[in-house]
Amino acid sequence: MPETSLGFPYGESIQWFSPSNMLTRPEAPLTDWLLAQGSLTLRLKQCCKHFQVKVLGEMWQQDQHNNPVWVREVLLCLDGVPWVFARSIIPALLVNTPNNDFFHLGNRPLGELLFSRDDFTPGPIEIAR
Repeated sequence: MPETSLGFPYGESIQWFSPSNMLTRPEAPLTDWLLAQGSLTLRLKQCCKHFQVKVLGEMWQQDQHNNPVWVREVLLCLDGVPWVFARSIIPALLVNTPNNDFFHLGNRPLGELLFSRDDFTPGPIEIAR
């Protein structure tokens, strides 16, 4: 992953696309991985000996409708190599619900929280290259 001189949040400088609005999608194997149902974290863990989440930053921001959202950006690393840059945007209503521990995830993957409970429904995914 090339280094950038931009500070956190990094994802604001990336052009994100809804897969349905992309003119050309990534090649099939990559698309299958990125758009698969279920936990990407779990799939990645099956491909390495050591899975690691490197938190690049977390902070409150405003979304396009001026609603507060919690932004978390991480690198998902397999055996020390970054494979995925992930930017999660979590609405304040969900963050402030009792029993949600978004602020104390630390280096644990968000997928661990999201896919361990039945009351979470992941929102639409966007991808970038």
